[in-house]
Amino acid sequence: MKRKKPETLERRRILLGVTGSIAAYKALEIVRRLRALDADVIVIMTEAATKFVGPLSFETLSGNEVVKELFPAQKKVGTRHIDLASSSDLLVIAPATANILGKIACGIGDCILSTMAYAVRSPILFAPAMNKRLWDNPVVRENCRKLESLGHVMVGPEEGDLACGETGKGRMSEPEKVVAEVAKTLARRFDLSGKTILVSAGGTREYIDPVRFISNGSTGRMGFSIARAALNRGAKVHLVAGFTSVGRPSGVEFRFTKTAEDMNRAVLSILPRVDAVMMAAAVSDFQPQRSHSQKVKSKEMTLRLVRCPDILMHIARKKKKGTYVVGFSLETKDNIERAKSKLRKKDLDMIVSNAPDAMGSEQARVTLILRKGDIEVLPLLSKDEVADRILDRVKNSIG
Repeated sequence: MKRKKPETLERRRILLGVTGSIAAYKALEIVRRLRALDADVIVIMTEAATKFVGPLSFETLSGNEVVKELFPAQKKVGTRHIDLASSSDLLVIAPATANILGKIACGIGDCILSTMAYAVRSPILFAPAMNKRLWDNPVVRENCRKLESLGHVMVGPEEGDLACGETGKGRMSEPEKVVAEVAKTLARRFDLSGKTILVSAGGTREYIDPVRFISNGSTGRMGFSIARAALNRGAKVHLVAGFTSVGRPSGVEFRFTKTAEDMNRAVLSILPRVDAVMMAAAVSDFQPQRSHSQKVKSKEMTLRLVRCPDILMHIARKKKKGTYVVGFSLETKDNIERAKSKLRKKDLDMIVSNAPDAMGSEQARVTLILRKGDIEVLPLLSKDEVADRILDRVKNSIG
């Protein structure tokens, strides 16, 4: 089957960072494919990269001078890293070694590429390439998670044959995949400009006493992914979060809440100002009828539970006309039918149905169910990709 050709990238300037990896040769094909889509490509090479592929090859394919130094001899360059960053639409680093990932994650700017990475205002697209032992190192993985939490994009790495003769995960994604991700990232960029989106995330806690509480295993990852994706696409984002265990996205209007009642008040106070609501939080269904001010010392305890506020029902009654509302449903059986019932009962525009194994995971297999009857079953995807697929649907309705 023929692969669909990405849209034109005419008038788009892409900075391509190339670092010291045997996979640097693949960057030549990335340049060729980007130029075929009419993109303007400027290549930035680290000193180590020049040991694998010569700058002349990149200059020939890109039609632009390769940038190799922050302070080149006998050249007046001024604030070169700022000028390049300001005039670009996207920075791609392919291949991205463990070294450059660590530098950018930790705020180290000791070369033209790492320094410029802090000046760009768009997400950075990384295509990691390294030996499987490096990729499996917890420091490297934590650096990648940190970069993703800041809104940057990881493409790969892939399983396959490695330069050392071993087989495993660490192989750089093929140029075709990298370029497709570039096209997708640029197509989505700013498509929610002028829109205001409210996202809830994390779990609430309903306190029995100052020490004990009723809660759930939510990490907040799905809600944070949605907030970060919406921000990257140009929206103003209000993030109301309960208890979470993953890095919070920067650049959002943030409000922390403890209980379901706290979250209900926060959400309703912001509701009049938004175009869409994404209720990804795992809000407790029940709370103790009485919360004790001191730790309960008895050997046995009987709890009487009452319903927590139904935030989605309150949103349905108080939202302004045209506000697009997305709910989430997590069930252990009859997932789709129960999600459809919740969509109708709570007057939702869309509901995202998922299973308990998504809780705490970096991936999810979800089904999108729309008010008008459309159903889209998504394969197992990263939660960042799930977030963008949800926002694609939202954009089509509020754009």
